[in-house]
Amino acid sequence: MYVWTHRAFGALGGFLTAWNLWVYGIAVTATILYAIPTELSYLIGPAARWLPESHVASVGIVGLIVAAIAAAAVRGLEWGKWIHNVGGMAMLAVFAVLILLPLWGLWHGTIHTGMEFAVVMPPRTLRSLALFGQMIFGAQCGLEYIAIFAGESRQPARTIARSVWIASPIICAMFILGTSSVVAFATPGHIDFIAPIPQTLRIALGNTGLANVFAMAAILLLQLRLLGAASYIFTGVTRLPMTVGWDHLVPVWFTRLHSQYRTPVNSILFAALLVFVLVVMASVGVHAQEAFQVLSNASLTHYELTYLAMFAIPLAGAAVLRRSLPRWLKWVSLMGFVATLLSLLISAYPFVDVQSPMAYAVKIVGTVVVSNLIAVGFYLWPRGTTQVSR
Repeated sequence: MYVWTHRAFGALGGFLTAWNLWVYGIAVTATILYAIPTELSYLIGPAARWLPESHVASVGIVGLIVAAIAAAAVRGLEWGKWIHNVGGMAMLAVFAVLILLPLWGLWHGTIHTGMEFAVVMPPRTLRSLALFGQMIFGAQCGLEYIAIFAGESRQPARTIARSVWIASPIICAMFILGTSSVVAFATPGHIDFIAPIPQTLRIALGNTGLANVFAMAAILLLQLRLLGAASYIFTGVTRLPMTVGWDHLVPVWFTRLHSQYRTPVNSILFAALLVFVLVVMASVGVHAQEAFQVLSNASLTHYELTYLAMFAIPLAGAAVLRRSLPRWLKWVSLMGFVATLLSLLISAYPFVDVQSPMAYAVKIVGTVVVSNLIAVGFYLWPRGTTQVSR
């Protein structure tokens, strides 16, 4: 995305795209890791209900995990790929269990109807629109992250293209069938937005007997899924300052590589510190659900700005570049731009109970505005030509 927007809109356009994608990666890593204490509470059982609301315990757990994924990122994909692959396999296994849970519920009489696939309109409320905005944007995002690892992969063009074709229908099926299972068990209005799958597993399987052991094993797999997702995004985002540094748009400090593993060690350490600080700041003075949504929406708005820039390339990018793109891509980009814009405009509205909706909106909007003002100021700050170390 950085390379394409740099070509289409110049150095400032490329820099702002990289900046928003970088901030998104930092914030979404914090968001993913923030869910771990809540999922651990479901893993342990009723005795650990206090865990998500304990800021000291939550921050301590997240801090240890941040240190671990930073160490894996320094070591490089030689280690990191195993974290990513195990996390991906764990996610597929848990979703398979989740999709089959309604059959268990019907057999044991805990539910009387299975999955429902009726086509109905949701309530016409801002809450529904906020959820819909996140769904239409978030469901298929993230595939572009694979390209960040192209230089560390074998036959990247062929492999990455094939992975997108294979993954896309599987992602859609997992979203639809997994959501149907959650709705089959959870009471409307009482779904845990931080950990809906562990909540569903506990409702379906309970806290005693063999079913409890099965539930604990499934939730443990979910923890591996979170670790894999966090490591994957964190590892990818640490490459962005290094790449932008090659174009002399950030200090050369970010481009320095580890002497043995050839990974951007300074960028990794800086990103790890930011993730930890963001988790601490988001949890100050609010409950876990609200802190999670602040992190989630703050990250998503930066990501939406990145996608708006991407969809704008065939529509308003450099003329030489636009002429080389097919007409169908322009129409698809227009639809993508409109859908992303809708998601961006509604992202400041909370769909969970918050202490102050106005304060919540100010946090989201203020974070994005201040972040991009800092980016512009940083870009305009005089910089001398530096020697870049690759």
